[in-house]
Amino acid sequence: MPVKQWIGTQGTEQQTLEQVWAIWYLFQRNKFTYSSVTTVSDTRTDLFSQTIRPLSQSVRTQQANCIDGTVLFASILRKIGIEPMIVLIPGHAFLGFFTDAAQRQPRFLETTMLNNEANPFNQRQPSKLGMGLAKALGTDVNMEPSRNSFTAALIEGQRKFTEAAPYLGKNPGYSIVSISKARATGISPLPL
Repeated sequence: MPVKQWIGTQGTEQQTLEQVWAIWYLFQRNKFTYSSVTTVSDTRTDLFSQTIRPLSQSVRTQQANCIDGTVLFASILRKIGIEPMIVLIPGHAFLGFFTDAAQRQPRFLETTMLNNEANPFNQRQPSKLGMGLAKALGTDVNMEPSRNSFTAALIEGQRKFTEAAPYLGKNPGYSIVSISKARATGISPLPL
C-alpha cells in the first residue's frame, strides 16, 4: 500500500494527496477502467440526467463512466475523512475534494483517466532494470507510472475546473455538488 493509514485531512496537503493517489493506485492495480456507457431512461431534453451505476456494480464490473467513477471516489474519500464534491458540466462530471480540514484548498481529479488509453502514463511498461530494482527493493514497479497518471489526472481536473468556473451556478448544467451539504439537506447514499 502506498499509505500506511487513512488520516483524511488531519495531515498536510501532500498527505491528503497521497491518500487519494493510494485509492487511484488500488483501482489501477485492479484494472478498473473508464466505460463510456451513459444510457439514460428519461429522454426529456429539458432534464439533465444520467443513469448512475450502484457502487457495487461499478466495483463488480471494474468499470465506471464519468459520474460512476466520480461518485465512487467521492464515497471512498468521504469515508476516510476527505470532503469531496462533484463538479457537473454539460455532458460530464469530475471529482473535487479538499486537501485541508478548513476546506479552503480544493483539488480536482479527472477520474475518466484511470486506466484510460488516452492517459499516456497508463501505457508505459516498466523497463527490465526498473522491474529488477523494484523486486530487489520489495516495491511495486507500477507505483511510479500510477503516480504520474494520477498527477496527469489532477492537472486535467484542474484545467476542466478552471474552464468551467465562470459558468458554475450561473448556467444550466454547471454546478458543484458538495457532498456534506447534500447530506445536511437530507440526501442519503443508496445502500450497496
